[in-house]
Amino acid sequence: MTTDDPDAVRVLARQPIDTSRPRPFTEAGNTEFNMFLWMLPRGDRAADLLLADSTIFSSLFGGDDGLRDFWRNVVSE
Repeated sequence: MTTDDPDAVRVLARQPIDTSRPRPFTEAGNTEFNMFLWMLPRGDRAADLLLADSTIFSSLFGGDDGLRDFWRNVVSE
């Protein structure tokens, strides 16, 4: 996160990193990354904003079908 404001962005989920392949991010001691974020309405932003790392759909949920299922589930809640 690049802000000190705890209300600017909320982390909803983190993804473990495959540490078998070295990267500067993991070499710095990181073992997971923020992969699902929620930004609340604020200032000029009139709506909630959900941000998701695309690898969750391709690696965990089977690509496009998983992405469709995910958003169908979000909308139906």
